[in-house]
Formats: sequence, C-alpha cells, structure tokens
Amino acid sequence: MEIKQVTPAESTHWYDADGNPAYEVQAKDGSMRPTTLRDARKLNLRPSVTTILGILAKPGLDAWKQNQTIDAALTLPRLEGESLDDFKVRVIQDSKEQGRKASQLGTDIHSSLDKAYQGLPYDPEHDVYVKAVQEAVFLKYGDQKWIAEKSFSHPLGFGGKIDLASENIVIDFKTTGFTDPKKVGGYDEHQMQLAGYATGLCIQHPILANVYASTTVPGLVHILEYTEEEAKRGWEMFALCLRLWQVSKGYFPNA
Repeated sequence: MEIKQVTPAESTHWYDADGNPAYEVQAKDGSMRPTTLRDARKLNLRPSVTTILGILAKPGLDAWKQNQTIDAALTLPRLEGESLDDFKVRVIQDSKEQGRKASQLGTDIHSSLDKAYQGLPYDPEHDVYVKAVQEAVFLKYGDQKWIAEKSFSHPLGFGGKIDLASENIVIDFKTTGFTDPKKVGGYDEHQMQLAGYATGLCIQHPILANVYASTTVPGLVHILEYTEEEAKRGWEMFALCLRLWQVSKGYFPNA
C-alpha cells in the first residue's frame, strides 16, 4: 500500500534592495500571497538572515517535533474504518496543532516586547514579561538610544529585521520554557543570527546579546552576551551558510 508523504512547508522572508520587507506579492487574482524564490529572482529580493540559517540542520528542533508526532500517534484514537493513510494525516495535523499551541505564548510575548520598545500598546497580560526584560536590559546596558524592528539590506545579498539595536549593541529576544539560566542559550545559530544582523546594520565591533525570557517562570530573564571572538566566529559561520544557500539555490542577488 502506498503511504502518503508529508512534506514541510518552506517559510521565507525577503527584503528589497532598500531593506524594505517584501514578505508578500500580489497574486493574479489581486490577493496577496507569500513571496517565493521565483518572485525573488524577478524582483531581485534578498533572503532574510533566518531564511539563510534555515539551510542548517536543527537536530534539537527535529527531535522535539518527532516527540510531538509520537505523542500524537500514541494518544490520538483511531477512528472506526479509518485508513492508515488518513490516520497518518490526522496524526501529523494533531502534532502540529499541539506544537503550535505550545509555541504561541512565546510568539505573543515576543510580539509584545517588540511593540513595547517601539512605544506601541501591547497585550497587558504580558506586562510581567515585558517589564522584566526592560529592567534586565537597562541594568545591563543603561540608557541607550534603542532602535526596534529595524530592517536592512546588505550588498552581500541578504536582509533582515532586528529586534533591538543601539549604536554598537545588537539584541535578539528569545522566548523559551527555561527555569535555570545556566542551562539556556549558547547555540551556534543564535550567534550566527546576531552576527548577520550586526553586519547587515554595518556595526563594527558589535556587542551581541540574546535576551531570554522564560515562558514557564514569568519574570525570569537571562541575558547572554557573546565575546568578541564568539561574534567573529558567528559571522564566519554565517558567511559560509550564506554562500551555501546562494550556491544551492543558484541565486545571487545583485548589490
């Protein structure tokens, strides 16, 4: 019996030569749809830093997704007369829904943090998280002329949007269910992401930091600042990923 295959959807973000987001394009029927690589080739768009890093294997995330799928298969009741193909599809859908619910709080908190630093109203239910992050950032870096949600485009052929930056500091917010600050962060991908942002903003000798907000312990915040050597290493790794992405896609946006 042939088993239906489930293929992952590709999520990409694009930016034009001026650094403006180009996440969507107009479809033939006049509606808006997500921008594709084919559109990017026509419009000379740049892939985002996170799109570039999407080329990397993510064993930790993959293992989490596998566990979600296994849990769904073990707990989801089989319907009477349901074929194996249909059951498989329901298992995948259920595991994705459970994963979506698990990550939604983090996504919402991140959105509130972005709005708070832009001076915009945010969900008051997230006030404990926002105030804790703002206090931790102030205690670490003092008064800064922060710029939030700034997008950019770099001549090397990539773009992006940062969470928070000042003259020489680049910060990226991460929301995760940690309880012990000693056991959170330090991932190569996070270093590469920040290094890509710093280069995109043309910041020399940047201070790179992840600000982790716990989704399980409201108010718990951990700031992980990378050394200069780690920042250089992050850029070297990102540059290799950028080259790999461009060669594998056969797409080299013009400067």
